Amino acid sequence: MLHNITIRLPEQVPPNISQTFKDLIPFSVSIAIFWAFDQVFRAAFGICFAQGVIQVFQPLFTAADGYVGLAIIYGAIGV
Repeated sequence: MLHNITIRLPEQVPPNISQTFKDLIPFSVSIAIFWAFDQVFRAAFGICFAQGVIQVFQPLFTAADGYVGLAIIYGAIGV
């Protein structure tokens, strides 16, 4: 870490509880970054990022519905 910003707890606190509080700040920063990315994606395309990913991969999901698609999937697993 660049600045090593953490929540410091007394020595009596068990290590697993202490680690949870140490992970709280990086987790919060990650959530804020992904939220901001989703907001930018919504402003640019008018849909949320998850819905955009589903729309991009929709042809693959549709192709896997038939016998040919399933045969290709199971054939690829066997390789």
